[in-house]
Amino acid sequence: HFLSIDLRSRALYLGVPYRNSGIGLSMQTYGIPNTSSISKITGSYSRKFGNTISTSVTLNYHGFRVVDVMSDNSYTVDLGFFFLPLINLNVGAIWNNISRSIYSDLANISIDQMYGVGFNYMFSEDLSVASDLLYSKHLHLIYRAGLDFAIDNLIMLRAGFNSTPMLLTGGIGLVLKAVHVDISTSYHSRIGTSPQIALAYEF
Repeated sequence: HFLSIDLRSRALYLGVPYRNSGIGLSMQTYGIPNTSSISKITGSYSRKFGNTISTSVTLNYHGFRVVDVMSDNSYTVDLGFFFLPLINLNVGAIWNNISRSIYSDLANISIDQMYGVGFNYMFSEDLSVASDLLYSKHLHLIYRAGLDFAIDNLIMLRAGFNSTPMLLTGGIGLVLKAVHVDISTSYHSRIGTSPQIALAYEF
């Protein structure tokens, strides 16, 4: 993480579709090994209504720990909405932490409540553009955008940026039958470069 051997982030995701619905599970950790960590475990359920509307609800477990000093946890609930007005246009909205849950005062960190809207537009089978606008109490307005360009459905070239904090991102994806490999990096003007790698397998 930002080319640091001390600061690390890891994640594991699982998605299982079933008829007009789907179930998702994820685990994420971020922090300094054997010192402090922030973890998040989520369970999601989504359902499709007709051919144009989908909704989702997510239950999150948040954990915060400083070794031999303190630990705390909390739970939050997120809502999502998805709309397909055109065959090549997707529109979505999210409301994170609708329960307004927080850590105890001792943790000295917050669980932000966030609202957002976004879209994904496919110019062709090879080129798509996505963008969203988020608002949170602590970070205020956040704007993100990115594009994805496919070469023979085997190689995916991606680029994007995030306004708060200011990040530039880029990456390449390889599709090897059921295996997807993504190699990416983000650049922060003060912290530096953060390379990442992701592996996905489609059953």
